[in-house]
Amino acid sequence: MDATAPASSLKERQRQEREGLILEAAAQLLAERGYHEMSIEEIATRVGISKGTVYLHFVKKDDLVVALVLRGMRAVTQATQDALVRAGTPREKIQALFARSYDNLSGERFKVMRTLFESPEIRSRLAERRHELREAMEQNRQELAAIVEAGKASGDFDPTLPTPVIIALLSSLTNPMSYHSLVVEERMPAEEVVRYLSRFFFKGIAPEAASPQPASPENGDQIR
Repeated sequence: MDATAPASSLKERQRQEREGLILEAAAQLLAERGYHEMSIEEIATRVGISKGTVYLHFVKKDDLVVALVLRGMRAVTQATQDALVRAGTPREKIQALFARSYDNLSGERFKVMRTLFESPEIRSRLAERRHELREAMEQNRQELAAIVEAGKASGDFDPTLPTPVIIALLSSLTNPMSYHSLVVEERMPAEEVVRYLSRFFFKGIAPEAASPQPASPENGDQIR
């Protein structure tokens, strides 16, 4: 048995835990001060480690922030998958996705993500590493497609609408970055936002009602 394996495993676990603490401290400072006012030194102080130790994990502040964004997006992806695999009809699954998307818009996580996505520097860095999220995003798209197809088969969704169009519409409506102002600035309850947006979505993809056929004259009656 390799005696170095447990020690190596422990060391890696400690490294991951320390990295998690660094990211948590960065998230707190971003929510409090914003990207430009946050410093590596403050992060180190809050974690209780040296600035050099932070740099062992993240060479630059941009690297740390990109890691924080990626972690947040992976958490969103996991929450989305949790909503989609829950028991229920296709409509109920999508309703759960709406509710999840607008949960806790005033919380720290959303504030951090909003702050970062409003930074041109971070958007540029994320564009360079977009391949890291493609797999998770593709998995979400496939799961959504399966639910949409199930809804078409059950008659709940219009089978004539292309599935990619439905998914694109759903992705737009469940993006809290687009509608957070309704909750934060207009002070509309999140549950109300969910109700209106999901109502708009489900009405839009509902099967069209068959047009009534004009009555034909019977028994020699003439149309006048």
